[in-house]
Amino acid sequence: MKSFKGALHLVVALALTGGLVGCGAPSTASYSTSGTGLKDMSEQESLQIKSFNSGDLLDLLPLDDLDDADFGGESELDENESEGILDASTAAIAGKSTTKIGYVRSIEDGKFFLQVKKGFFKKKELSFPLVASSEKISMKLAKLLNKRVIVRGKSVDKETITLTRAFQIPSLTLISDLLNTGKIKGKVYDARTMQTLDEANVTARSLVNGRIYRVTSGRTGTFSVRRLPPGDYVLDVALPGYAPNGIAKLTVQKRKASHSNLGLTPEVSL
Repeated sequence: MKSFKGALHLVVALALTGGLVGCGAPSTASYSTSGTGLKDMSEQESLQIKSFNSGDLLDLLPLDDLDDADFGGESELDENESEGILDASTAAIAGKSTTKIGYVRSIEDGKFFLQVKKGFFKKKELSFPLVASSEKISMKLAKLLNKRVIVRGKSVDKETITLTRAFQIPSLTLISDLLNTGKIKGKVYDARTMQTLDEANVTARSLVNGRIYRVTSGRTGTFSVRRLPPGDYVLDVALPGYAPNGIAKLTVQKRKASHSNLGLTPEVSL
């Protein structure tokens, strides 16, 4: 029954999306909220957000395995860093895990709440005060002020959310995409020296319909082929000066990351 309700909420959210082209102080610093544009949500967007928030589908999103690039932004950190969100203290936060979509708002410098309904100036709408669990999250909240976001955190009183993750959402259709797709991620390296290789061309080809998805490895050799429909893929990696390498079959599942590290061998000049 729970999964049926979740699926029903997704159907409602998708139908609505098709029509669209309280306060917690941060850990230390205070951030100015003046001079930021206030964009109130429309009635239709409010219904979409309500539909997503009413079900349990958002809790299925693997936010701990996602970064800003998955949401259309740029990842600022290297592969082995924690995206500036998760830290050693996260596991110790008390409360039940919760995931919500809304707008980050503030009526006082350094204090934020999540608006989940239309009607920003009504007191009753301040239903989800946000508490930053670290200085980095405080800084990110300040950058996300008056933007549509998805947040995850812990809640004890079913209202205040102590944040562990926060991402800006460029469109609500992206949430539906992330719920129904997976990705392939890994690292490209020199098979002899074990040094990581950037600028390698990574190609994933669907064995179901032949569609091709291409990305380039970053400066630490990492790559991520995002929003892949579930199914089997062929993975190929190529870089000038190296013999190509790949994997004949790699399975992608919804809301999961398939991992593959590939070593390239330098070509021998004759």
